[in-house]
Amino acid sequence: MSPLPQHSHTSAPPLLDAFMPTRTLLLSEAQFSFIDAQAKRGGFGSGDEYLCGLIAMEMDRQAMQDMMVEGIDSGGLAPFDQRFFVDLVEYAKARDKERSSPNLY
Repeated sequence: MSPLPQHSHTSAPPLLDAFMPTRTLLLSEAQFSFIDAQAKRGGFGSGDEYLCGLIAMEMDRQAMQDMMVEGIDSGGLAPFDQRFFVDLVEYAKARDKERSSPNLY
């Protein structure tokens, strides 16, 4: 088994370099190319920014999941019924209609 190629990919702004810890990742060529392609596709300045964005999104997702579990565990959850979802759809449609109407101000 041949070792994976190592890539040095440090593009953090110089002012942040002194304050941000670094970590070395071993990536295959395919993974490295994928990260760079996704960074370019998503308008990120670098693969590092793309990876930081992925990590931030996962941190947000986990925090939201933790809040949901905490809310469920609190016992204050009202039951969801058919009316709840009908009202939710009506609310979303009204909001979308409001956003799509021309602003006359």
